[in-house]
Amino acid sequence: MVQVAFYEGNRFMWIYQSLFKRPEDLRFCKCNFKTNHTIRVKFEKLASILKSYDIVIFPQDKGTKPIKQKTWRNILTNAPPHQRRVYATFEGPYKLVNVKSRKRVSPRGDRFHWSWTFNSRSEFTMPYGYFQRSSNVNSETSTKEANPVNWAKGKTSLVAWMSSWVNTNWKRSQFVEKLSQLIPVHKYGKRYKSCPKGSQSCENKIREYKFYLALENSCCKEYISEKFWRTLDWGIVPIVVGPSKGDYERLAPPNSFIFVDDFTSLKALANYLIEIDKNDTLYNEFFRWRTEGKVHQNYPNYHRKKTHQSPETWFYSCSAVCKVTERYLREREELVEPASGFDPHAEWWGRSCRKCGAQPWFKEFQV
Repeated sequence: MVQVAFYEGNRFMWIYQSLFKRPEDLRFCKCNFKTNHTIRVKFEKLASILKSYDIVIFPQDKGTKPIKQKTWRNILTNAPPHQRRVYATFEGPYKLVNVKSRKRVSPRGDRFHWSWTFNSRSEFTMPYGYFQRSSNVNSETSTKEANPVNWAKGKTSLVAWMSSWVNTNWKRSQFVEKLSQLIPVHKYGKRYKSCPKGSQSCENKIREYKFYLALENSCCKEYISEKFWRTLDWGIVPIVVGPSKGDYERLAPPNSFIFVDDFTSLKALANYLIEIDKNDTLYNEFFRWRTEGKVHQNYPNYHRKKTHQSPETWFYSCSAVCKVTERYLREREELVEPASGFDPHAEWWGRSCRKCGAQPWFKEFQV
């Protein structure tokens, strides 16, 4: 039997209550390997007991504190050679205290063997969403082009924005306020109009808009959060500030978004939105990708019934535990050592965040 622990000794709050309930402290996962394995999975609060586990997963989120250096020394000193430790997070690096701190969590990357993040460089990846090209594009394209959809139909408003996470590494709210002085921008959230997050009524309201401000709280490599993928899924054009344009072009559907940094001024952006608003043909160009494939969201649906089971794509799930265990067993069988450890301060992760906006006019929104 393979023993897997989720180390929760540094957790002070369960932050996923709006998505799923906290999993049971002890459960068993059955995995479909070549050899039949039952995985014992435990939420473990005592660092001193981690030495008895084959795999230890360390969740990192807004509800966890950095692990003390003394605790880390004890974990590493007592860990058996075969143990594998996994850095796991659903968040972007900017939100994580242990990455934002000046003190490196691991000088040599020896504390974590693997990582589970949204970034494609991780051994185990869970992006917030992804674009899947259709295998029979030609036939689907001809069918959809013969029956075109006017995506502007029924949309009575121009731009919407929902405010949630207040702490950002750029002046996001000020950006929205300045844009709203040029064109109508309807703002929703605790400080603005009511639109209960995750409610069907809120979704129906946002679907009335042609554009949505999918502005990330930080500009880190490949950090394209659920707000972007949800916007595409709802048939709205996202206006984006986030990672590089290259990341969006590589990961998102082609010609599906408006990149703020493409414009020489905020006024130029506003004028462009007005131009598209008046021309359904131009607007519909942003939806041609729908003839080529489909968008999938990995972020849980707020409407789903809340249970103790995590969504399958999240690392708390049995599906995820099986995936990590399969790699662990394969490496043990082949006597393979991990090529290198994971350093939370790696260039592609903790140090991948940059100042948002490269245009001179955007400097007033930088910090």
